[in-house]
Amino acid sequence: MDTAVNYVIYLDSFALSLKVERLRPNTISCYVRDAYRLGEHSGWIHPSKLSANDVRCYIDWLTGRVQPLTVTVAQLCLRGFIRFLVDEREIRRGPSTKIKLIRCKFDIVSTGALSSERTVDGCYVTWGGATMYSAHSPTL
Repeated sequence: MDTAVNYVIYLDSFALSLKVERLRPNTISCYVRDAYRLGEHSGWIHPSKLSANDVRCYIDWLTGRVQPLTVTVAQLCLRGFIRFLVDEREIRRGPSTKIKLIRCKFDIVSTGALSSERTVDGCYVTWGGATMYSAHSPTL
């Protein structure tokens, strides 16, 4: 239990740093939630003892529960948390730097078919039966 309390101190400091960077409250809570889940999944070990294997195990665990895009977003959040720990000199090197992001397949669809849909840069992206708007299309 003591290690969980120590880990939460890092999460509070991480949340404060994100607030200072003027991120939105929902974004901050998502970043902190993913870092919290990593701590919970790894048994609340000290961040300096986190290994690439711990991060991979967490990503594998998460992959079985959510869509690939959600896993990729969680990986990006964890990278932010680990970068914060490196910047604060709590750890020397990030354990997730060599871990590749989970790939997501996107189908680019012309907006002409659904002119009533809101678009960004003239395209929208469908994925997993849902529509996600994107200004950054790899094929445009």
